[in-house]
Amino acid sequence: MKNIEYSTEKELDTAIEKLLRDDPYGAAIAEHIKIVGCFVVRMDGDQTLPGKGDPVTLKKVPPEMQVFMRPKAAFVLVVDYHFWLTAPEEQKRGFLGQALSRIKVEKTESGLKYGTLKYDIQTNVAVINKYGLFTEKMSLMGEAVSKLTKAQLSMAQAMVERMRTPPPEKSAEEDEDKARSRPAAKKKAEAEEDEPEEKVRPPRRPPPDPEPQPVVAGEEPEPED
Repeated sequence: MKNIEYSTEKELDTAIEKLLRDDPYGAAIAEHIKIVGCFVVRMDGDQTLPGKGDPVTLKKVPPEMQVFMRPKAAFVLVVDYHFWLTAPEEQKRGFLGQALSRIKVEKTESGLKYGTLKYDIQTNVAVINKYGLFTEKMSLMGEAVSKLTKAQLSMAQAMVERMRTPPPEKSAEEDEDKARSRPAAKKKAEAEEDEPEEKVRPPRRPPPDPEPQPVVAGEEPEPED
């Protein structure tokens, strides 16, 4: 018959306290809030069963539940007991450190505020730097990052080599060809400058109308043809 129960053990609390002391971020958190551990034990008769998902999960304790705890704790690390019995020490330390890295503590005007951070690439990289590649998933991520870093480094080295390499020397034949082409280009430019500009005849204007002649008294004007 399968059953699940929860148990607090001094062994787990000691491991968490040691991890907090050794980590600067964890030590700063431990000055303001209490973090405790708890095993989740899955049994089938006399055998322990592994749980599903991450073997260590971070749980925030609501304020109304803290009154039932001695000592009062802001967070609980729920650890799979089967994992704790079978995993190597580097995996235990890595999963505990990964869970602790999600704790966020802020000082506000109204008092201390704490919560949890979402996993992101920066958090994973920081955990890897502290505790190594303690899971297969992190190993794959580490290989991908390593390949990307090598590719970027190779590109940077190629750019440096191109900058350091002097340009190839020009041969005498290329210099002669350029020297020959210069007079021809100069003559062409001079010929274009010497060409007379095409003159444009101004538009033709009609002649002005004849001015009227004054009429003398007693003389009649001659009739026009």
